[in-house]
Amino acid sequence: AALKGEPTVVRELLDGGASVDKANDFDGRTPLFAACFGLRLEVVPLLLERGADVMALTADDASPLHAVFLGLMQKRGASAVASAGASGGGGPAATPHRGDAPLPGSEEAATAVVRLLLSSGADPRVADADDRLAADLARELGMNDAAATL
Repeated sequence: AALKGEPTVVRELLDGGASVDKANDFDGRTPLFAACFGLRLEVVPLLLERGADVMALTADDASPLHAVFLGLMQKRGASAVASAGASGGGGPAATPHRGDAPLPGSEEAATAVVRLLLSSGADPRVADADDRLAADLARELGMNDAAATL
């Protein structure tokens, strides 16, 4: 529900007793991570209001800040980056095609989610298992405004 951007369903689940930080899948992704991965501006504030942990890390040490850009990389076809570390990691990460234009509205949405996370205490100095900061991922995507926000 968080990944799909369904705030009504997310609210009902939380009101029904679901944990805001419950990692439901094998890699430790929380609802906040999923909402950030999908750039779901309609869900991220709700999860933050309910106390979601902005510093929760996945099995690959990716934070919700990383999720913002990992989702965009996956949309661009860089799925190896989105699953970095799943096979033991350590190898070079795939990068998006440098000539690709940004997805329409994606940098604005990414920057808005980043600002929400930062205002809720997210630490942009946290590196993932491949020693990448969220700002590094933003720069790989050519999102300099988002990188500067970090």
